[in-house]
Formats: sequence, structure tokens, C-alpha cells
Amino acid sequence: MRVVKLIPAGAAPDAIAYDPLHDVVVVALPAAHRLAFVDRSLRRVVGAVSLPGTPELMAVDAGTGQVFTAINDRDQIAVVDDSSQQVTTVLRGCAIKAPTGLAYDSDQNRLFVADHLVMSVIDVLLDRCLGSVDIGSGTDQVALNPHTHHLLAANAGSRNISVIDAVSLKPVGVAGTGPRAGSLAVDPSTDRVYVALPLSGSIAILHDP
Repeated sequence: MRVVKLIPAGAAPDAIAYDPLHDVVVVALPAAHRLAFVDRSLRRVVGAVSLPGTPELMAVDAGTGQVFTAINDRDQIAVVDDSSQQVTTVLRGCAIKAPTGLAYDSDQNRLFVADHLVMSVIDVLLDRCLGSVDIGSGTDQVALNPHTHHLLAANAGSRNISVIDAVSLKPVGVAGTGPRAGSLAVDPSTDRVYVALPLSGSIAILHDP
């Protein structure tokens, strides 16, 4: 529980994700419109890729090493290949607006995109829109619980979490959180959901379902 090294990654790093296939940490640099790649073992930046706009949050396909990156100001999703460190395609299957949080379901090849008041669902293989589900406002992070097949979206503006069935794409319900609560994480081994409550400086622990 101590800092072992500080790694210069670029100005104002924001989102961060891990690619287990290539053992690389991916860091979003919104001000530079780039992603930086950090080798976990070497603990240094080993590459970068330029993006078509401002990156928000990311989701990783652990089987292929693809990184899905929300390009917030361009209303699109850039797909980055970790091995070549290049943007391979841009997903346009759904008419998304200002995307933020992403979650990828490898079993169904579905990418869930937190959009403006809705969760858009894209078939990644076909780049085809499968529809959208209403969620709250100010959505930031989203997470998939593979155990319950539930998708959870932290709606900071609406002060709640939207729960969606990732298979049927039907809403399951909502759980109250608090103002500005936009960060969450899921432990599928216990079905516990951890939500950051910034105003109280605490973590709420919920159970899914």
C-alpha cells in the first residue's frame, strides 16, 4: 500500500484501463487527444496513439486487446488496437451524443455506451445499433456484472444507478445514491457495487440485484 513509482504519461491524465492480453495500462489524455500505453512490468510509457477528438472513458476487450474509447466531442467511439497502437475503426452504429462511460460484453460482442440520457447498444462485429435504454442524467462510469448479466450506470445528475439487463436490454430498476455520484465498480464474485459519494467522502456499497 505504497507508491512504488510515478510514471510521466502526459498532461492531465484522466481515464485509465488495463489490457491483460498485452499487459499494458492505457491512459486517456483528453487535452492532447491521445492515449498513452504504459508497460506494467517496465513501468514506463511504451507508445501512444492520436485520437480524432477528446477521449472520455474506455472499455477493453480482454480477448483481442481492443480498446473502445468514447470520443466525447465527436459523438463517436474509436477502436484502438493495443498491439499496433493504431485506431482501427470508428463505430457509428448508433446515433450517439457526447458519449462518456463504456462497458463491453465479450459474450455477446455488445458495446454499451452511456449517451445523452440513454444507454446505446452497439453490435461490435456488425457495427449495428441494437437500440437504446433510458437512463438518468449526468452519467459517467458504467460497469457490467457478468455474473448477473446486469449493466449498471452511475447517473451523477439523477443521483441514482440505472440497472439494465444486458441480454434482454430491458431496464431492471434504479438505486438511489447521491449528488455527483458518477463513479462505480462491480465485484462479480460477490455482486457488490461500490459507488463513490464525493460530497460525503465515502463509498456506498450496494448489492446487485
